[in-house]
Amino acid sequence: MLNYPSDSTVLRGLGGVSFVTGAHQFRSGVQWHWANSGRINANDTAYTFVNGSPAQVTYAVADNSSTTIARSLGLYAQDRWQMHRLTLNGGLRLDYLNTRINAAHVNPGKYWSALDFPAIDNVPNWKDVTVRLGASLDVFGNGRTALKWNAGKYLEAMQVTFADAVNPLITSANQVATRNWNDNTGCATCISGDFVPQEGELGAISNPNFATSNVGIRYDPAVATGWGKRAWNWETSISVQHQLLDGLSVDAGYYRRWRGNFRVTDNLTLTPADYDPFCVTAPNDSRLPNGGGYSVCGLYDINPAKFNATADNVVTSADHFGKQTEVFNSVDIAISARLSRTLTLQGGTSTGRVETNSCFIVDSPQSTLNCNVKPPFQTQSRIVAIYRTPFLGLRTSLTFQSNPGPQILATWSAPASAVTGLGRALAGSARNVLGVPLIAPGTIYGERTNQMDFRLARDIKLVGRLRVEGQFDVYNVLNDNAVISQNNAFGSSWQSPIGILSGRLYKFGALLRF
Repeated sequence: MLNYPSDSTVLRGLGGVSFVTGAHQFRSGVQWHWANSGRINANDTAYTFVNGSPAQVTYAVADNSSTTIARSLGLYAQDRWQMHRLTLNGGLRLDYLNTRINAAHVNPGKYWSALDFPAIDNVPNWKDVTVRLGASLDVFGNGRTALKWNAGKYLEAMQVTFADAVNPLITSANQVATRNWNDNTGCATCISGDFVPQEGELGAISNPNFATSNVGIRYDPAVATGWGKRAWNWETSISVQHQLLDGLSVDAGYYRRWRGNFRVTDNLTLTPADYDPFCVTAPNDSRLPNGGGYSVCGLYDINPAKFNATADNVVTSADHFGKQTEVFNSVDIAISARLSRTLTLQGGTSTGRVETNSCFIVDSPQSTLNCNVKPPFQTQSRIVAIYRTPFLGLRTSLTFQSNPGPQILATWSAPASAVTGLGRALAGSARNVLGVPLIAPGTIYGERTNQMDFRLARDIKLVGRLRVEGQFDVYNVLNDNAVISQNNAFGSSWQSPIGILSGRLYKFGALLRF
């Protein structure tokens, strides 16, 4: 396993001014920070096993690299006006981010000679203007019905991640390479089954740029510099809150979020014609759709002549190849009822889904496999009952929540014997096709999780202002053992629980106030 310890130094600053009158509020300010992030990797080899058999060796360059956020600046202004029953909010923000990859020297190591890399500036050099808008209307002027709307653009959270993607000492374009490993190859000078990789047991190296000064990956200047190039998401919502009766109100809203400025990596030395199609026959298994045995097609293997060709990767806009989308839609309903001085009920549901589409080809046509994911709408629900007893001053609460089960996938490391239609051996003498999806995403989900929690509390006055609150909690009253997450790698342990809802738990506590 490869581990990458890191350290960082950060300096931050902020300032702001406000102007407030009865119906008008104006705020503006500035935020900035400078940072230097470093990473150390002292490991050079990792091993991959499939069902206990050697499958792959990974080489990594030991390094000591650093990235500097030269400038991260935000200027903002917000304005709020209240006009009779209507309240309007507006805001503008200017963001500027400039990051540099520092020059680096690598001492000679097990798999490489000494290397030197120059500094890389403007990764990125972004300037963006975002807007936030909102409105709230007291519909009837009696304070019982409010109509609310808001919309805003938000930028991706990005510090040194963007620069690290093309840092020759961090990205796999230079630092990492793999070789297929057959420990029972029959190599005359090798010892079969000793779990020690030797040259005669290893296939071709996957990355000819490994441990060279050829960076192998870079940004298209059109996505790394300029105005409006940063990935973003727009969010908007409209909701209505209505007080039906004294102590009874309902809130219903529609929420939508969509993303843009997607990026893809294009290897300029490859075209879709450099990949050959094939299928894989799924194993027979009663847990698979229709019992398995079906063909999974839309898979592609690179032509052996191109397997270890020198890469020339350019990170560019997805819009050059097609339209990529990611859209979230949700309808939320919440109800609050105060039925008496001692009993309050609160609850609601949230029903939504995320749809994604990236049905275009960059290099490998396999990118169109399961490229349009449209899962069913799923509902989360929650209800809370709070009751204060008229005697002894006891406060009790009961919470019930029901959430959708985890998505079930089946990612198979398919043996070469399951391949059909290729007409040749897999490139690089691979023994397995890694990551074959036997179940389309967004189609199968596990059982819902139903959880009930209980609390009992009481305040006790001690001396003067000194008070203590005794607490008794029961977590997961129903002792439900629903699966939270499971193993999605198809094999003997497929769907084995990785995480389950914790069993019933009792807790006693005390809160001292003075």
